[in-house]
Amino acid sequence: MKRLWALVLLFLASTFSVWAQSRDVEKVTVEALGLKGALITGIAVNDYNYIFVSASDGFSGDSGYVWVSKDSGKTWAQKKKGLEGIPFGSARAITAVDSGHILVGTIEDVFKSTDNGDGWHKVKASGNLGIEKNVRPSQFLRKGNTIFVVGFNSGFWRSDDNGWSWRQVSLVDSTFPYVQTITMTPSGTLFAGTGSADKGTGVFRSTDDGKTWAAVNNGLDNGKTGALSSLNIWRLAAPQAGISKTVIAVTEYAGVYQTDDEGDHWYKVENLPIFLGGAATICAHGIFVNGWNSVDKDATYRSVDSGVSWTKIPELNGYSVWSFAKFGERRLLVGTHDGMFLVTFDTPTSVESGYQPSALSFRLDQNYPNPFNPSTVISYELSVGGEVSLKVYNVLGQVVATLIDETQPAGSYSVRFDGSNLPSGVYFYRLQIYRGLISIITETKKMLLVR
Repeated sequence: MKRLWALVLLFLASTFSVWAQSRDVEKVTVEALGLKGALITGIAVNDYNYIFVSASDGFSGDSGYVWVSKDSGKTWAQKKKGLEGIPFGSARAITAVDSGHILVGTIEDVFKSTDNGDGWHKVKASGNLGIEKNVRPSQFLRKGNTIFVVGFNSGFWRSDDNGWSWRQVSLVDSTFPYVQTITMTPSGTLFAGTGSADKGTGVFRSTDDGKTWAAVNNGLDNGKTGALSSLNIWRLAAPQAGISKTVIAVTEYAGVYQTDDEGDHWYKVENLPIFLGGAATICAHGIFVNGWNSVDKDATYRSVDSGVSWTKIPELNGYSVWSFAKFGERRLLVGTHDGMFLVTFDTPTSVESGYQPSALSFRLDQNYPNPFNPSTVISYELSVGGEVSLKVYNVLGQVVATLIDETQPAGSYSVRFDGSNLPSGVYFYRLQIYRGLISIITETKKMLLVR
């Protein structure tokens, strides 16, 4: 029954408003950007396309602190003036505030630079809610002019002055202070994941900028304890634009989970062979998740169909990925345990062509009648023309009918679906609008066939 519910949720997904699902051959190239020997814990890109990375000593003795590239990763300069005293030279997280201002989190504190990393200054933190009064940053997140950070053993912090001072807002979970990760959906809803080496209390959601949090673990708990518990969260990821409600939760040792309704229900991504979790991101070119299993060891997987199927990026085999960052519209920066990489996506029709998918709107109506026997009508409306695909799926994700696969102008449409040859049960119909080779908007609804 749990498996059936997971499949139902999977195909109820409303996917991204900007989504690179190729209908033709896509060229993906992976380029090494140096910093060999450094463990890249975080990546930030500022308004000038300068790349900043936080790093810890990996295979070499002096590869930590902060590194900056002003030429798209061709050359790098280490920046540690003012950071010399941080333990082990370990920088854990980084974010760009504005053109010249950068924040970096170390094992214990937050430092700020106003000159692109040439000098660093420790900033003030005021905390009295938790065990720790130091921020001990795990991950930064920006929301407009506000910067959030979650702290390992110290909860949730906020800055409203570009990172010069921080105040402890809440603990996320008052019973368990280890917060590893934070993300935000396009609606502005915050998600925090808790976890440590052998315990976690799952995912928490806030709709008031972190003042209050509520656990959202329906479907996430695998019933195990200790390190193998799926409530032990390592990384969260959500799209930064569009209308999607999808969040990916990568656990420490229990695989990957996904929600398509902002945490109301979770299901395990069964066809993603990850045991030990790594970093994850969601962008216009897909969902990317890194992890380890006994066969592939460290591998990075990509899905362009909302997590239904996954393929490996072979050039990243053997690399444990700790961080991702968007770099322009067609490039993705990848930070690993042994240096930096740049992934470039080239399709015959580029998403940089000037067409703005967010300007497109359409309406997919609920089928009528519903429930139905044996036929029903599906109606939809297009604000602009494009290539239209309307397909019906069963709960196993198999296509049982292709109703539309053609170019249509703007207008209102209705099509009849006949289920005479199908058994009773839940089915899903998915409308996709293509511009060239890119699936720019997708919506899915369910219907019930009753004999």
